[in-house]
Amino acid sequence: MNNQDITNPLALANQEAEMAVIGSILLDANKIGAVKNIPLLPSDFFMPNYRNAYRIILERWDLGMPTDKILTVNNAPENWVDLVTECMESVPGSERAVYYGRLVKELSLRRKLYTETENLAKDCLSDLPMEDLLSYTNKFDELKKLKDTVFDLDELSDQAFEWIKQNKIDSEMKTGLAELDDQIGGLRRQNLIVIGGWSSHCKSALMQNLVLTNLKLGKIVYYYSYELSAKIVYTRMAGIEAGLPIYKLMSPRNLSVEEEERLASAKVSLLQYKKNLIVRDYFPYHLMMNEIWKADLVIIDYLQPLVEMTVPENKYESKYDQHKNTMLSLRKSETKNNNCIIIGSQLTYPDSATTRIIPLISDTRDCKDIGNYADIVLLNNWPKKHIVRNEKAVRKQMHKSNDDFIPENEFHIYIAKNNNGQSDTRIDVSINPETLKFTNKYSV
Repeated sequence: MNNQDITNPLALANQEAEMAVIGSILLDANKIGAVKNIPLLPSDFFMPNYRNAYRIILERWDLGMPTDKILTVNNAPENWVDLVTECMESVPGSERAVYYGRLVKELSLRRKLYTETENLAKDCLSDLPMEDLLSYTNKFDELKKLKDTVFDLDELSDQAFEWIKQNKIDSEMKTGLAELDDQIGGLRRQNLIVIGGWSSHCKSALMQNLVLTNLKLGKIVYYYSYELSAKIVYTRMAGIEAGLPIYKLMSPRNLSVEEEERLASAKVSLLQYKKNLIVRDYFPYHLMMNEIWKADLVIIDYLQPLVEMTVPENKYESKYDQHKNTMLSLRKSETKNNNCIIIGSQLTYPDSATTRIIPLISDTRDCKDIGNYADIVLLNNWPKKHIVRNEKAVRKQMHKSNDDFIPENEFHIYIAKNNNGQSDTRIDVSINPETLKFTNKYSV
């Protein structure tokens, strides 16, 4: 939680964890005692609706009344049914109830510490006698004793991640592009994959295609966008699914009635994956790291703006070090969480004197040796985008004569690094120039 804007209350709260506590104990009343003994109190909840729900559940449990999947209670809030249904649907089971409860408790302690230190700072600038200022030490001692009796965070994390490794299903995740899957072995767990590309070379589009492929395989996917809003990401994925041109999605007024119906149908089909797909935009890095253990596949779109959002501990740290430290942190995370993390990275065009059209790892902006931290590096290249800039160079480097036709749907993915197999290879795939849907092998 370093370096966050804690003037924003949500920086010291985790709505998903609070929701998960409620959902877990509603699914299994046997977990209530363990959660209550943390000790977790209603006042530890930041969000009023979850605080109220937890209080109601505890009151019923103390009176020996049923609490499993309760949809009707006396004097319940108007939105009670929607609230408990949402909470129960947010978790796959009750096994993690105590973990969620301890996370909520930790954040509650952090809020209390922040409040006390803020009050102490203000009183230090006032005319309060020293003995009154020293009274704060008693409050901090009380908090320390509570922390010592509640949990050891490091031990908790190790136990939690061990549970994840034992319980995650190891069925394959895929790119959906047969030749690419053959070369890199699909999207393997404990792999950090970088998808690099110059501007407009479809990094985001490829990652959105990967999301759709793995949702259909039943995987849990978390997508963090640092360039586009969550609404636009959803719309673009629906557009890919519906086969609609991206330029029409940018201005819905251009859609015909039939196209509007197709888009609406695609959005409805995405809703069936509501439990498995989370899309967040401009999400704080520390909160992202707190929740990605839930996902099979984590996609970060993309590296450079994410790093810019993350204020380094040392303000004199170079951009290079910021990128390196972020990559190292993600690498450690995917290993511990037993998931696959894919991160997009912007490439810098060669200088104007260079006619090269084939991307290299060294083109990665602000992180020249990104290959040292990734298991796999894929570099996108869409020849169509180069033709306008330098058609002669494109034809020469693609070994095409002036009479050869270069199809718009021809797309190259270079495997620049591959810890799972052969690298320095090029995979030819097809991209629909209008919808940006990827398929196997292009055809003229």
